[in-house]
Amino acid sequence: MAKKAESDADFLAELRASRQADTKPPAMLLNKPPAGTGKSLDEMLQTEAAKSPSGTAAPGAFSKIGLDFLQESPFQPRLSYDEGYIRELSGSLQAVGQKEVITVRPAGAGFEIINGHCRARAARLASWTEIDARIVAADDREAEVSALVQNEARKDLTDYERARLYRRALDAKLAKNQAAVARMFGCSEGRVSQALGMLELPSAIQDLLSQHPGLFGYRTAREILDLLKRHPDEEALMVQAVERLTQGAQAASVKAWVQHALSRKRGRPAKHEAAKIADGAGKVAFVTKANARQVVVEVMPGLDPATVRAWIEEALRERLASPAITPGIDAAQAN
Repeated sequence: MAKKAESDADFLAELRASRQADTKPPAMLLNKPPAGTGKSLDEMLQTEAAKSPSGTAAPGAFSKIGLDFLQESPFQPRLSYDEGYIRELSGSLQAVGQKEVITVRPAGAGFEIINGHCRARAARLASWTEIDARIVAADDREAEVSALVQNEARKDLTDYERARLYRRALDAKLAKNQAAVARMFGCSEGRVSQALGMLELPSAIQDLLSQHPGLFGYRTAREILDLLKRHPDEEALMVQAVERLTQGAQAASVKAWVQHALSRKRGRPAKHEAAKIADGAGKVAFVTKANARQVVVEVMPGLDPATVRAWIEEALRERLASPAITPGIDAAQAN
């Protein structure tokens, strides 16, 4: 091989050149060992890969990489991160260490994250300077597919983020239709269709969802789209209804709020439609109806009406205890 290696870096560069030239290690004689701290060959290779431009890192290798060398993927579908989850993950890293490596690919003078954005953020929050990573060789298409598929499986991805993810797969021709999207992500075609329906919402509402992706899901989106079909000139009112959600209103209140606003606007009593309330399994448990002065709750078989009444009374007491509800009641009584 070469004659003298004055540093770890020179020694590693010569060693890599030798490995590339001949897969069988040649006989060698070093007149002088490399200067520096005494490290194993694997440790020196990992350290140098983390310090050097990404071109020197061998794809398939596991290495500690400086967090300053990491950049986020342009294919990452998340619009926001749950800061509470990042804090919990950061605490876990500090308590038990990193149990799962992140996946990166060489990019410019650093590395692009393919999988592990949350772990990288948590590591920074923990004041770490480096993180364990697996370096892979991946072109843009492979990196995009990997980032989309791995993130779609995350439970905390919102319906709107999934909608954008599915649309991206279609636009990038990673899948030719909704059935192919469903196969790609291992989900039902109905789930794909329901999520994509959110992208039919007016642009002003989608702008709000881009800022607050968890504001509401596909069910509320479907209600809004249905209201717009019946009231195509009331888009501004729909936007106003969604804006209320950014101030703490519940997504389930959108339809009733719009109907009430329309009735006041047109000077006639609102038409109160029956509403079905389902349990976690999607089975209808209650049907509610209302008129000007009454609310009727129909209890489905299997539930005790007395227990349901106790639930309702307790919920009403909690609402009345809230300062925010008092002005509304006072105004109603004044009328």
